[in-house]
Amino acid sequence: MHLILHLGPPKTGSKSIQRALWRGAEHLQAAGCHHYRGRKPSEWSLHFLYSPHKTELPPVLRRHFDSVAEATAWSEGCWDLLQQEVTEKRPDVTIVSSEHFANTADPAGFIDRICDRFDEVTLIAYARDPVALYVSEVDELIRGGRRFRDLPQVHGFHYNAVHNIRRFEELVGRDNLILRNFDRDTLVDGDLVADFYHVVSERKGRMVAPPELPDDAVNDSLSGAATAWLLTMNETTGMQEASTEVYRALIEDRDRAVAALRKSKELRKLPRLSMTDPVLECMLRAQADETVAWLNDGYLSTPLPRAEMPKEVPNKAEQKKRLRNWLMSYMTPQAMRAIGRVLIDVG
Repeated sequence: MHLILHLGPPKTGSKSIQRALWRGAEHLQAAGCHHYRGRKPSEWSLHFLYSPHKTELPPVLRRHFDSVAEATAWSEGCWDLLQQEVTEKRPDVTIVSSEHFANTADPAGFIDRICDRFDEVTLIAYARDPVALYVSEVDELIRGGRRFRDLPQVHGFHYNAVHNIRRFEELVGRDNLILRNFDRDTLVDGDLVADFYHVVSERKGRMVAPPELPDDAVNDSLSGAATAWLLTMNETTGMQEASTEVYRALIEDRDRAVAALRKSKELRKLPRLSMTDPVLECMLRAQADETVAWLNDGYLSTPLPRAEMPKEVPNKAEQKKRLRNWLMSYMTPQAMRAIGRVLIDVG
């Protein structure tokens, strides 16, 4: 039996791929493929046993579990469920997707456990320009309640998720590790889902067509102004320090506000977050250069951009100032008035 394992990593459209797999489950089954969903939260179902979170639950799991022990028992049960489903269905190909697999703390143990159940393993991951990846990560962390002090600073942002994928090369062999450029211009039909299904079809040796999906975005990012406004709110709510009960209540309120900000037609016309500081942009690419060179030389037909470190690197205080100025530049009077109108309607 063959397992196709989608590694993500974070911020490379994993939720779009997963939505296609969920909605096209029957079609996949007819083509001899089985999509293992696990139990919610699905992306952590197999990963948690091999994650670095052994002493404290990550925020998303605090919504579902009261302790690390409870989450560990749940994850072990999900591995049992995978075995049960594969034994019963006997598919030619099983597909499992999680953006967290790239950050597995024990890749060797993880792959060994996979190989105990499958004869063949293919790993698929998408690589993104370090600058776009950094911006997307900052955006997500702010939406998750992080304060400015908790955001990743440009100095020391080392493209870890993609770098960690290199650990799998020795475990499965280069022929079984497929890395694709996330840039839309390089994807099959300019679409991530179509590109993923193209890879699945090639590995399976039979055409597996993606399902038709609605045009609404998955996990669509907010406008830069809305993200900056959320950051100012994070400084006063103290979400990360809250008890589990209070945290869950804050998350519910916040989710409603974020949904309203995302749906606003007026706000959707405003610019999204994008790096506009050329010094920070060069630093991000230069720090990731070794990994990007590995990707470009060994896997990507269309290379990712590279850059050299600026001749004059700003100190940490200046970097923070540049980062703050970049984020706050989106909070124009026009944007703040639009956000106020949205939030009044929600309230």
